[in-house]
Amino acid sequence: MHGLPPASAAIFTSYLYHSTSSGPRGQGGIRRQPRPHTRPPELIDARVTTIIDAPLARGESVRFGATRKEAELLALFATLTVAQSRALHARLWNPSSHDPLAAKLAYLGADRRQRLVGFLGRHRYDR
Repeated sequence: MHGLPPASAAIFTSYLYHSTSSGPRGQGGIRRQPRPHTRPPELIDARVTTIIDAPLARGESVRFGATRKEAELLALFATLTVAQSRALHARLWNPSSHDPLAAKLAYLGADRRQRLVGFLGRHRYDR
């Protein structure tokens, strides 16, 4: 195959065969992968609500408790896929007045909410 080593030629031919719907001659279009699931599952909403609604530990100050909850939310957001991060970032960047998740994040304060939403925005480009 035009100067390619035999192994590369086999890989290239295999790629051509598998990337088209009608074989190596390309008479069909390229098969598209299904779009990733972009809506964050309801489980994420429930976990965020659980973290925010958790009571403070015995002897824990309000400020330290909010910092701990912010760290737990960041750890949760770090486990999201890029598609989930994008969807959640779009949802929280311009929240609806009827969105219960946005209302829960407001309990943590504007600065913490801004950092969390900013993390989602950066997280989607870091992967």
